[in-house]
Amino acid sequence: MPIMDFRVSSMSCGSCVATVTRALLRVQGVNEVHVDLEHGRVTVVTQGSSAEMPAMLRAFESAGYTAEPMDAVQAMDSAPRKDTNFGGEASAAAHGSSGHGR
Repeated sequence: MPIMDFRVSSMSCGSCVATVTRALLRVQGVNEVHVDLEHGRVTVVTQGSSAEMPAMLRAFESAGYTAEPMDAVQAMDSAPRKDTNFGGEASAAAHGSSGHGR
């Protein structure tokens, strides 16, 4: 399963995490979303080529955020991953439950 990493600006709270997670999970082919709020990083696990980069970038934009894909070198050099889960919001969004958001 391909993994794509993005740098995302302006995320600052659990609501941001839930909003981004919900938006990306609506993109066909996206299986999982992991948000590292502290480092402004979002990792997306996809079902292969069915999830297209333009669709994911539009999902970020529609949620109100700007995202930049990280290339392999940036992904390897960036800070260690730390999944952020604020009171279950990201997990709830991953399971289709509604959390608070924008």
